Amino acid sequence: MIRNGWIWTIYLFRYMLRHILVTGLILVLIIYFIDVVELLRRSSNNEKLSFLTAITMSMFKTPASIPTILPMIVIIGASIGFYRLGRRNEILIAQANGLSVLRILLGPMLAVGVLSGALLTVIDPIVAATNNQYTSIEEQVFGVRRSKLTVSTEGIWLRDRTPFRHLIISGKRLERPELDILDIIDGEVYTFDSDNKWRAHYLPEVLKFEDNQWHIQGGRVLHNDGNVSPVYSLTLSSSLTHTDLTNSHKKPETIALWEVWHYINVLDNAGLSSLGHRAYFYYQASTFLVLMGMLLIAAHFWLRRHEEKSIKQRAITALILLVGFYFFKSVMYTYGASGQLLPIVAGIAPGVILSTLGLASLLRIDQHT
Repeated sequence: MIRNGWIWTIYLFRYMLRHILVTGLILVLIIYFIDVVELLRRSSNNEKLSFLTAITMSMFKTPASIPTILPMIVIIGASIGFYRLGRRNEILIAQANGLSVLRILLGPMLAVGVLSGALLTVIDPIVAATNNQYTSIEEQVFGVRRSKLTVSTEGIWLRDRTPFRHLIISGKRLERPELDILDIIDGEVYTFDSDNKWRAHYLPEVLKFEDNQWHIQGGRVLHNDGNVSPVYSLTLSSSLTHTDLTNSHKKPETIALWEVWHYINVLDNAGLSSLGHRAYFYYQASTFLVLMGMLLIAAHFWLRRHEEKSIKQRAITALILLVGFYFFKSVMYTYGASGQLLPIVAGIAPGVILSTLGLASLLRIDQHT
């Protein structure tokens, strides 16, 4: 009996993994062709974007959709797999051999575990690399504005270009003593003219950003002729906003998951908000719970005996649940990124709730078999 049980486990592991992968391939190809069409539409008046470039850009952009659509892939692929098993009465055969529903689902659950591991260790780094490559090409082709804020372990760097001058500002961290004021700790300002020729290097005692202007107080300035002079008070116009200074750092989707936590520490040290990155990290880390919940809910829809609902009704119910999940996930992320919820709560809540629903569904399957 044990031997037969493991035969079923291995069989259903391969069976379900194959269905999920085929479903994923189909959905990814659909998204890829949609991206190609959208890029060609955007490039109708852009000579820089050829058909070959659009294809290449879509190849770099499409992987970024995989983590997002993976729950959809699992519930669709698992539903198709369970439906076909039911049509061939293979579940009934397994139960006739003394296997419980939990033991029958062990193979599909192992398949979901493999997918979760592959997402975190293989797919996620690929997504980060291709996303960065797509962003780089997009900037060249469409002239998308580059981020004006760079964050590293050594501090922050800002680019501020106005019609009359170009500024580069560096500092250790940002602080916000008041709502509309930002202080740059240990700030320095490099000024260039409109032709990018260096003009001066300011080493102020106080550097703050207020009312879309840089306010320099105290310190000294090194001019391009080598002279050094004191600075008492100086105001420089800026093209930046508070949003540019606080929200222009790397998106978490462009960073491999195992590097996100390090980047969170970098943001904290720079005085920038890391709430969105934290919520993203916790959600990705709980991917296994999300996918497991989707699998068990699919099993609930398609493995129950004497199911009164038609195939169409079950498919519509699953679709409504899927839309509700994505809406709930988006709401939780918004609350986590804004600080209205703890990021760890906002990140893992979708996975915990979905897996709990999945376990409840599994109990219902046992009651109806």
